[in-house]
Amino acid sequence: MSATATLNARVDVADKERFAATASALGISPSAAVNVFVRKFNEVGGFPFDVRLSPEPFASEAEGCDFADAAARDVI
Repeated sequence: MSATATLNARVDVADKERFAATASALGISPSAAVNVFVRKFNEVGGFPFDVRLSPEPFASEAEGCDFADAAARDVI
């Protein structure tokens, strides 16, 4: 077995509880979940998901509605 190191992080109590519950529901420990994240982070050279401010997809509600209407027409 390779050497291991301890990783400490401060998180909100509610976030920690939800994290532990989600890990448990997946059948793994919180420690195993963190290890999965660390390995994937290292594999891809950063976050394995988008971490950015999302721009508004449409300039206005009307533009969004027009897009949805056109998409619906394409489906029909």
